[in-house]
Amino acid sequence: MQSSLHQIKKLLSEKYLGKAGIHGLGVSTAQQAIRVYVDSDLDPARFAPTLNALEKLAIPFRVIVVPEEAPSMRAA
Repeated sequence: MQSSLHQIKKLLSEKYLGKAGIHGLGVSTAQQAIRVYVDSDLDPARFAPTLNALEKLAIPFRVIVVPEEAPSMRAA
């Protein structure tokens, strides 16, 4: 039985969230893809092995890497 987009996202979150510069995961149902939010200053060469592993686990869905700063709590 094929896993759903949300099941794959949950699996990837449990395995990779907080590691290798990954600070968030989401889904894009329109694109049938997992969105992986990474630190904006992440070195792509150092992230490549992790990305390859993510892409293999995400099959049949795409992985879209979104470089951006991690959210932070700031005093108002």
